[in-house]
Amino acid sequence: MTLKIEDFKFILKNPKNILIGAIAQFTIMPLIAFLITKIFLFPPEIAIGIILVGACPGGTSSNVISFAVYGELATPVCRKSFCAAAMYNVDIARTQAANFIQAVDIL
Repeated sequence: MTLKIEDFKFILKNPKNILIGAIAQFTIMPLIAFLITKIFLFPPEIAIGIILVGACPGGTSSNVISFAVYGELATPVCRKSFCAAAMYNVDIARTQAANFIQAVDIL
């Protein structure tokens, strides 16, 4: 096994990377998804789905890439765990996205 307790102790002592990743996951990623929906003129129903997918924690690909390049594997694992625990934010993001898209469509 490539992960050790020491790896997670480092993360607990330096949570900055996890917080940056979580902030990016729930702000930057949905914003990029929103911009994509506007650039490609998706209908509101599809746009909300794309924004939701943008707000969901990533899959295992970043773990595999980190492992392949001998990167720090504990950071993406902890970030995804933290984001998955905070998934209630996706409901908030969904509601805000729906309200925003309806408001934009009304204007």
